[in-house]
Amino acid sequence: MRKHLLVLGAYTLLALVLTWPLAANFTTHVVGDGSDDPALTWNLWWFKHALLDLHTSPLTTDFMFYPIGINLVFYTLTLLNDALSLPLQAVFGLVPAANMLLLSSFVLCGYGMFLLVEELGIADWGLETGDWAAFIAGIVFAFSSNKMLYASLGQFNIASSQWIPFYVLYLFKLRSDLFATHRTPLAHPVPRAIARKAGECLRHRTSRHSLLPARHAILAATFLLLQAYAEFTFASFLIVFTFFFWLWHWRARQSFWRMTLALALVAIVFVVGFAPIIVPMIQELRVEGDYLVQGSGFADAFSADVIGFFVPSKLNPIVGWLDTWFEFPYINFVFVGWLTLALALIGARVYRRYTLAKFWSVTTLAFAVIALGPELRVNGNAFPIPLPFAVFQVLPFFKGNRYPSRYSVMITLGVAVLVAFGVQYLLVKARKLGEIRGDKRNKGHALISPNLLLSSLISFLILVEHFSVLPLSDYRAPSFYDEIRNEPGDFAVLEIPLDWRNSFRVTGTLDKVFMLSQFYQTVHEKRMLSGNTSRNPELKFQYFTEAPLINSLIALETGHDLDAATLAQDKQYAPEVMRFFNVRYIVLRAQAGGKVQPWLEAVLPDLKLWRDADGTRLYRLSPSPAQRGRAGVGVDPKSPMARLYFADGWGELGEQRVWAQRNETRLLMPKQDTDVVLTLRVTVPDEGQKLTVLVNGGPAGSFALQKGTKDYGVQIKMQGTPEGLNELTLRWTSLFSTWYLPSETGQPDSYRFVVVKSAGEEVGDFAHIWIDGEDRSPNQRGYNLLAFITGINSADYVDHFDTFASSNEADRLAQFLEHDKKFHNVALAVRDEASLSASLRLAMALKSEGSKLPVGWRSSHAFVRYITVPGENIIIREDASPIRPAIVSIGERITSPTVAGAVEWIQVQPTDEAK
Repeated sequence: MRKHLLVLGAYTLLALVLTWPLAANFTTHVVGDGSDDPALTWNLWWFKHALLDLHTSPLTTDFMFYPIGINLVFYTLTLLNDALSLPLQAVFGLVPAANMLLLSSFVLCGYGMFLLVEELGIADWGLETGDWAAFIAGIVFAFSSNKMLYASLGQFNIASSQWIPFYVLYLFKLRSDLFATHRTPLAHPVPRAIARKAGECLRHRTSRHSLLPARHAILAATFLLLQAYAEFTFASFLIVFTFFFWLWHWRARQSFWRMTLALALVAIVFVVGFAPIIVPMIQELRVEGDYLVQGSGFADAFSADVIGFFVPSKLNPIVGWLDTWFEFPYINFVFVGWLTLALALIGARVYRRYTLAKFWSVTTLAFAVIALGPELRVNGNAFPIPLPFAVFQVLPFFKGNRYPSRYSVMITLGVAVLVAFGVQYLLVKARKLGEIRGDKRNKGHALISPNLLLSSLISFLILVEHFSVLPLSDYRAPSFYDEIRNEPGDFAVLEIPLDWRNSFRVTGTLDKVFMLSQFYQTVHEKRMLSGNTSRNPELKFQYFTEAPLINSLIALETGHDLDAATLAQDKQYAPEVMRFFNVRYIVLRAQAGGKVQPWLEAVLPDLKLWRDADGTRLYRLSPSPAQRGRAGVGVDPKSPMARLYFADGWGELGEQRVWAQRNETRLLMPKQDTDVVLTLRVTVPDEGQKLTVLVNGGPAGSFALQKGTKDYGVQIKMQGTPEGLNELTLRWTSLFSTWYLPSETGQPDSYRFVVVKSAGEEVGDFAHIWIDGEDRSPNQRGYNLLAFITGINSADYVDHFDTFASSNEADRLAQFLEHDKKFHNVALAVRDEASLSASLRLAMALKSEGSKLPVGWRSSHAFVRYITVPGENIIIREDASPIRPAIVSIGERITSPTVAGAVEWIQVQPTDEAK
């Protein structure tokens, strides 16, 4: 016990020293550069607020992405850390709780590795020298360059690797209890006395109770669960490690099947324990589709470079400047350490004949190859050599990790074990040297002093080569947030810059100051429109980029100007939009740019400046947004305001009606002061449809819908419903094929519905071409093309042209439009940017097809040319904009192969007016 307390104390002291000056700013700062640390700290608050204050599940929220809300099952919510923080928050506060959790991850990483190395038997082989080998292995794993880098970025989820060595520890305990093989004493270069000691330990372990394998399997699964609830990515890495561990027993058939059964028990316990997350994940993917990875997920940029294994971290104040000599597309996370690598190679070389050392050598090398990503890179240069990570890019759940370099944690795990082998070898050699040279009367001193001196020197040098200066973020919030929190009522705060972020993109300004807005919510505890997540369906961003006023705000933040028509529309809808979002305060920071303030004061003349300090202006909206909704609500799918009301499950807006494309669709409605009558004009394509209306999850009424178009109404009790927005769910019993719907083209064998939607980089970054509800677009940067002929001998041609990067691509597209008249129907959609390398030839070719709108920098552009009767009837639809998505369609705006029904308008009226 004393030894373990000393080890824990030593790792704690090292954690405090190596994260300095965090300890001196423990209640006001956290480690991080302000990019991810505000959101990861927010996690702790949200978990507590959801469970203890709101009494709801923390897996969904509308406190950000308000009012549409966001599902957090694929967000880095760090549920285990959140739960562990509850007592810490109650006693010390949010920021100290976050710091304690980070420091504990360093301590537990070191201690877990210490226990793992002891379990592997190295302590038995070298008597007291093995404790030093285990301690140094803990230093390697706990304070490695990659862990320090992730901590410096505020990615506390990735820094939460502390449960990895504990899981591996119990895998080896399980193996030891099943077969008692991995503690086989080494013959060389370990002295015979030490080998006899190891043999005694082996005999002691083989006499243990037969139930130990089951117990250790459950404990292994428990630590795998802890790691999954702290960071699921690392749990997936451990599953890969378990696969290697399982293959290790392949040659011994009896052992292999015994281990297979034991690991099956681990898997069962893990799946059952992680079901509260796995089940919502599967449900979300069934409803929203697979949005885990977009394209390659930038895996090429986030891959390890072969040179990176030998180049120190840029955070190292002594040798970090070497990083600037090399070409890394992103941060180099895979520096192993020069002395660390040398010790690992010594351990692997000396014990190469023993199965345990072979296993760790091969496994570590395998993870190093995986970390290199889908193709080989050397000093930034890519070589077309396919690597194993390409397999993980297509495996369910595993493909959610788009950072191959994150496998560096598994490299460090293996290297730490091999370092223990190497250190043990050196310490045993030092011990033997002391026995030879030392006086027999001072033999005890000779046995201890050389080991202590050598171990201390090795530890110091390893810490020096991995030493990192960590940045700190100041979390002292402006005092006005306390005033907002103390104001009664459930309302929203509009933070400007207004941004939405996930793992692939940012909508809005790229200034990371907006991330602090999420942390400041932990102070004011009101809802906010902006937000940060990891993965999300497209609509969660597009809901805001297509909303009136919000779209203009994004344009101004990103440097665009607004024309007179847009400004007039903003003035018309601004009060209504603010009332809809229930915004009571607007926080305007200097980083939003000089264009936002005059625009904001022009479109909202009733703004009242509440505070002005340090470049941040706090406005209060007057009159109170709570005074709204009394005169009823009318919703028209063609109105610019329609986007606010129609949430999940609907097709594209902008035409006479909008189609429900799921069995459940959501509407957002302002609260009314009295009971209301909800009236809908609904079109259904066939008989057998039934519609149930739910208000905030409770049933309000049902209709048996008739084929065709008809009005339906239901009375809704608004007494007791929450202030602000209420959620109306339309539950449809049936989905019909789009072939039930009449075609605008009038040709039954033709493509009947064509919807083209484009978004430049700042307003969506996508290109969709839906044909009868199926997206056929390549969805790549530049122009995406679908050319087709229809009829009995229908044919398609799909391609994309990166007219941002290459003028040759522009000429290639122009040549296609000029000469290939076989495909006389053309649909074009721009993604990201398409104008930089566009040529005059391309402009003329587009004009010859019927295009009339110019395409500027990062403009959205959607175009379709459809010939219904050759030589007689040509339909041309086109839309382009630099500040909003562009959409055109032929026929109904359907983006799914099945539909439930269409809504032409919705009215909400107080019951007395309805009568």
